[in-house]
Amino acid sequence: MVASLVLLLVYQLVGEVTVRFFDLDLPGPVLGMALLLFTLMARRRVSLALANTTRGLLDNLGLLFVPAGAGLISQAGRIQGHWLGLIATVVLSTLLTLVVTGWTMKLMMRWTGTLPPAAEDGAAGAGATAAAGPAPASPAVPASAPAPADGDRA
Repeated sequence: MVASLVLLLVYQLVGEVTVRFFDLDLPGPVLGMALLLFTLMARRRVSLALANTTRGLLDNLGLLFVPAGAGLISQAGRIQGHWLGLIATVVLSTLLTLVVTGWTMKLMMRWTGTLPPAAEDGAAGAGATAAAGPAPASPAVPASAPAPADGDRA
């Protein structure tokens, strides 16, 4: 776990140094995580230690928003006249994020071949998926995998 945290911090550091060296208008941690993504894509696998460490970080991601929330409260007087703009920005960025995430998911499902035919035509709703027949098997579980024994069920 410590080695995985060090790896994440090294990529963040490389991103910071690169951004400062080339005077890029991009946050260093974003560049560092992009470099980590490219590294993992080139390796075509993620180590179990890194997967477990990142899962732990994602599971506790909400805790990282506490300092930001406390900062907003401490600066309430400074941002008092900008509440309407802040609320509009949060609502619009949330809607935009939902739309882009949906499009990205549809694109990835089409790319991996897991998009049901009804979704290709733009049909929506539960009936469209049900009419398309059974859902394709998950690519993570091979179709030839043996069924669990009675004692293995959770």
